[in-house]
Amino acid sequence: MPDRLILHVGMHKTGTTAVQEALAGYDDGDTRVARLRHPNHSIQMLTCFAQDPTKYHVWVRQGIEPERVLRIRAAMRRELLDELALPRRQLVISGEEMSLMHPPSVLEMADFLAPHARDVSVLAWLRPAVGYIGSALQQMIRAGQATALLPRPCYRARFAMFAQRYGVGAMTYRLYQEGSSTVTDFCDLLGIPPQSVQDRRDNVSLSDTALRLIWLLNRTGPVTTGSAARLAARSATIRHLARRFPGRFALPPDLAAAGVDRDDIAWAEAATGLALSNDILDIDPATAQRRLEAWLGSVAEDTEEALDADLEQLGLRTTRLADLAERVASLYRHYLDQSEGEAAVKSATVSIFRAGARDSGAAIKSRLGTSTP
Repeated sequence: MPDRLILHVGMHKTGTTAVQEALAGYDDGDTRVARLRHPNHSIQMLTCFAQDPTKYHVWVRQGIEPERVLRIRAAMRRELLDELALPRRQLVISGEEMSLMHPPSVLEMADFLAPHARDVSVLAWLRPAVGYIGSALQQMIRAGQATALLPRPCYRARFAMFAQRYGVGAMTYRLYQEGSSTVTDFCDLLGIPPQSVQDRRDNVSLSDTALRLIWLLNRTGPVTTGSAARLAARSATIRHLARRFPGRFALPPDLAAAGVDRDDIAWAEAATGLALSNDILDIDPATAQRRLEAWLGSVAEDTEEALDADLEQLGLRTTRLADLAERVASLYRHYLDQSEGEAAVKSATVSIFRAGARDSGAAIKSRLGTSTP
């Protein structure tokens, strides 16, 4: 078992993906990054310790049956125990969604981990409120948010229970600043030579126009979750819009004021000693909310023409499309037809394979039944 277990719990939008990809599979015999199916351990840890993993959004969005989710959970707990059994000075578990666990889940996780590590440290990078709100809004719209409500950092909800369970002395807080490298900072904290990992910061940002069109699809389009084919079509649509309307999204500070919680920010600054209230403007939240809704619904006049050109190139009829919403929905349906067709071909191929190899089919079926999709 490790001498020291390090829980890297986020927060979101602070370079966690870069850390996870740079350190994926890292093991120098002294420090090991846990190998839990994916470089981001969020799904593993939330599935293991959520009060009801069958309601976890990752499995709901894919339409995974509750019985299968429970089998996945059992397999993931065994894999976690295997990692905890390895003799290392430091074992790292990194998943930003751990900071969104409800208090009972945090406590269950802590009790589960306690016999398997001599010491536990919690690492968290915090992002100033305005920067977090804009970056998280983009991520949530990409994930399907259809309202104009801004995400809030929720610093206290994320970290207070970890500090309560493990003690203030176990908590290490760092300030994330846009353009900085969390990978370098992370390696310095853990004593990992920075030259031994590669910082692959390459997150694709959406332009204002692309984000507004995705928001329109969320609000008015067909259902884009609930099956693997729908999710694949949604991802393809987002990639298409990102390429068609390039640029970088930045939420103006006067709009971010609609998501500011000054009491929460004050708690976080007192608890961490970090400056998190930069760029906050003194604007009435209701006024900021109205401006935000108008901003999200404002699309340039030439957007329809650009989409019409794309739809025509894809062989889709555009003459009967009544408005911008129908154009975006038509683009999504095009990719959904592709995804469903690919799924049908894959299903037929698997059926033929199983018919021709009955001896190995049972083992394959058993493995698929307990593996992450």
